[in-house]
Amino acid sequence: YIELQQIRFKNKFEYSVEIDVGIAVDAIRIPPMFAQPVIENAIEHGIAKSENTCNLRISYFLSNGLLSLQVVDDGVGFGAIKADPSHKSMAQEIIRERLAVINDNRLAERASFQLEALERGTKALFNLPYQVVA
Repeated sequence: YIELQQIRFKNKFEYSVEIDVGIAVDAIRIPPMFAQPVIENAIEHGIAKSENTCNLRISYFLSNGLLSLQVVDDGVGFGAIKADPSHKSMAQEIIRERLAVINDNRLAERASFQLEALERGTKALFNLPYQVVA
């Protein structure tokens, strides 16, 4: 998906995917396309609207027993985009639905999502229960 967007936007951005060495990548399950709405928003609303070449960083790391997935871009940021009152964010609704499915059967560790405006760009952070599947 990201590589297709790079072609679409004529290499307007660089991207990296970083995975903490302590994560058992072959033994965990993350729902398919879980972070796609956030990555799409970063590209479509932050990077595409920037006049500069931008960076998109996707990081997976362990934090307090949870798997954290962080998406950071240095595009224009959602604070710089003029709000369209008629626009309903589908990404936020999709994320809420996906978190509800994950949290539905959880008693303790719960998945969460935070969105933060940066000085330049946006940071999205998912915290997911970390379970190694045998």
